[in-house]
Amino acid sequence: MPAQSKEETKEVNKMGTIHGVDLSVHNVTVDFSNLKNSGKANFAILRAGYGKLASQKDKKFETYYNSCK
Repeated sequence: MPAQSKEETKEVNKMGTIHGVDLSVHNVTVDFSNLKNSGKANFAILRAGYGKLASQKDKKFETYYNSCK
């Protein structure tokens, strides 16, 4: 499927579809400025960790969190 233009993405969003990304240590480095400006993602879900221990914090959480702000 071809990539949507910003105008097409805005039109889809008017119909109730919202696009986002789900990120964790398993993802490659993300260019958040490019992602936001492309109009392809309106939000990000960041995995903070897994399990119950502080040592189980996702290693990319801080990087992704600071980049999302």
